[in-house]
Amino acid sequence: IRFAAQLGFEIEEETSNAIHNCKHLLDNISNERIQSELCKILMSEQCGSILFALYNDVFEMFLPDVKIGFDKRFAMSNVVSSNENNDDIISRLTLLFDGDNPDIAYKSLKELKFSNEIVTCVTQLVSHCNNPLPLNKYEMKLLMSKFSTEQMNRLIFINKCKAKRFGEESSEFADVLKAKCIF
Repeated sequence: IRFAAQLGFEIEEETSNAIHNCKHLLDNISNERIQSELCKILMSEQCGSILFALYNDVFEMFLPDVKIGFDKRFAMSNVVSSNENNDDIISRLTLLFDGDNPDIAYKSLKELKFSNEIVTCVTQLVSHCNNPLPLNKYEMKLLMSKFSTEQMNRLIFINKCKAKRFGEESSEFADVLKAKCIF
């Protein structure tokens, strides 16, 4: 799956069937190794595309509480099409857990042996990324008091990726751009 994600090829049908049939063997792989492969998949250009749709059952083996639906795949695709935050694993992990309870993100990331810094950053963003961004200076300052500048940039970026599903002409996308200007 990682090779297909990084190199952009389609997995042959027999191989694909074998992946599905042997997914239980992931229980024999260390969490650190799974984390490494997951990061490489998330950082690839194909991270939000058909891979998560076709292999959702495989990802559920090590992310059992995470449902990778269309909205998440779409938002992840927008990370790649953007020129911003292209190399930020924290933003991509946040999009992976978007819409989930922050406790699910925390538990999953800890089990996969992510660093405390990554776990803290992702869970903080997951807990705020479904709230609309403030559109006035006062509320923006209140939000900024909770986040570092880097985390604020990530939060705006994540909201921008999610808002693209409504189109770049939508009011949702315009609100994100307005919030970015206020920030």
